[in-house]
Amino acid sequence: MKHMIARHFSAQWLKDAQPKSKRWTFKVIYLAKSDYVEISKSIKANWTELLYILKNELAMHQLQYEKVLWRIQRKPDHTFRLQFVCISQQALQAYQGQFVLLYPETWLAKQCLQPEQLYLIDSSDKYWAYVAADGTAHFTDKKGLMVNPEHFLSAIGATDDKAETSAQVLNIKQVTLEQPILPKWYDWAGMLYYRAPARQFSVTGWKPYLLLGLTLSVIYAVVLSAGLALYRDHLKEDVAQRQQDAEVVLLQRQKTEDLVALVSRYTPLLEGSAKYSNLLMFLSEQLPAGTELRRSQLNENVAVIQGIAPSATEVLAQLGNSPLITEARFDRPVQAERDAESFTISFIFNSLEVKDAGN
Repeated sequence: MKHMIARHFSAQWLKDAQPKSKRWTFKVIYLAKSDYVEISKSIKANWTELLYILKNELAMHQLQYEKVLWRIQRKPDHTFRLQFVCISQQALQAYQGQFVLLYPETWLAKQCLQPEQLYLIDSSDKYWAYVAADGTAHFTDKKGLMVNPEHFLSAIGATDDKAETSAQVLNIKQVTLEQPILPKWYDWAGMLYYRAPARQFSVTGWKPYLLLGLTLSVIYAVVLSAGLALYRDHLKEDVAQRQQDAEVVLLQRQKTEDLVALVSRYTPLLEGSAKYSNLLMFLSEQLPAGTELRRSQLNENVAVIQGIAPSATEVLAQLGNSPLITEARFDRPVQAERDAESFTISFIFNSLEVKDAGN
């Protein structure tokens, strides 16, 4: 199965140029140890916290590097090991516009190593490699540790008396030339790389698009002008119709105002007539027997009556005893007339109380 999948992959090292394959293949680019900077961090967290930490670490490293590869390894002590490979823009400038899988040399080498076995990796540089029993890989190319393998094993806490004689040489490039080595499928998410190529403006290449854009602009301008003309005519018709409606409303408003003025003019007369009728009804009920009313007048609430009665004083007393009458008095001296007395009496009359009393 692995061999069938590997047929559709072409592998090469970052600085090695290879001719394109005739069949379709997905390119895997191996990165030499000198092409990147590797950073590792062990943390203890749950999966949710782990994702936030991974996101923050990537954001921090991507401020300085073109591409940051990552992968997560779960350790036996229930902690996670985050590994980051930081690659500069200069190292990847030849791969603009290509979708590739970047595979660091140290990650590739670990896939070829046996646990608790010392290796001397032979690549562009030579360095020691050792995988501990817990799966932790150790690499070094420091001159002080490269002199003797015991120095390296002692530095990483691994002791082996036969380390110098049992070290195996691994030519990592030769291994990949024989057959492409692919990373574990669950590590691919952090190794994919694509950068869009820089586009250069060319008038010749853009000429058809410019002509198309100009043609569309002219068509749009013509359609817009025609639409505006139709809309203008529609607005004129709408304005004329609204003016006619406004004139009708103004005419109706004027008629309404005239009607209100007419009603306002006759309202005092109607109210005065009602008050005067109430006064006459009141006097017919309250004046003593034998009283003859010759004249009556009502202005607002002030009433003036003239007439003759057997006793004018009795008329005044009768009016004064009514709760509807206040300030009743003679406006002139009482005069004798045949067997009666003539009088002129004024008083304040509350016609509303008469209405209520009638109801």
